[in-house]
Amino acid sequence: MSTIMQQQVACNETERIVTFIATLETDLQNYKTFGEWVKKHREDAGLSQEGAAEKSGLSRYQWMRIENAQSGTKRSTVEKIAKSLNGNIDEALSLAGFSSVNQTSESVDQMLNDLPEESRDLAMKQVKAIIKTFVEVKNNIAEPKKITGK
Repeated sequence: MSTIMQQQVACNETERIVTFIATLETDLQNYKTFGEWVKKHREDAGLSQEGAAEKSGLSRYQWMRIENAQSGTKRSTVEKIAKSLNGNIDEALSLAGFSSVNQTSESVDQMLNDLPEESRDLAMKQVKAIIKTFVEVKNNIAEPKKITGK
């Protein structure tokens, strides 16, 4: 591999790492903001953490971790929490870091349409790879996998 290619690979990897770190920082801020929203709505409903968790189908431990910004969560869990607290689902999803699928899709479509035709296929492959990686990272943050020492 030539020196120029090695530099390009290194540059790409650095950009990927910086993006990953920025995503984590954003996730942590979203966890805090969503956790505050959850706590406020739970208290407004006059529920204990245990009562709210039971009403939503979550464990008290999971509820506590979400409310205290110690854990992220899946989109479906955010929806359960919002419903159980009679809160606005779109607001909860936004605070938890989820954008509407339509808004995201329209943004991606617009960006792709702005590219020269010959670049669209390559860009689409890259977008799919990024989305796949992002979903895997989000899922791993929200529900860390247990490592076994086999």
